[in-house]
Amino acid sequence: MVMDVKKENLGLEGKEVIDIMDVKLDPETVDILQSSEGFFPAYHMNNSNWISIDIATVDSKQICNLIDASFDLTAK
Repeated sequence: MVMDVKKENLGLEGKEVIDIMDVKLDPETVDILQSSEGFFPAYHMNNSNWISIDIATVDSKQICNLIDASFDLTAK
């Protein structure tokens, strides 16, 4: 899911809107990524299984890999 969200809704300063993507990942990966730049607790999703990605900040190759991992978890 890709959406526009106000920075303040992600715990960031400012009222500007940024583009984020939510992907489902295993809880261990979610915990690790949340400490990296461009990753946030999932916006409007279960925070243990989903993560929000600032698509303007995170490398597109990494985003594609995370989309693939998310697809594998949800394809069943």
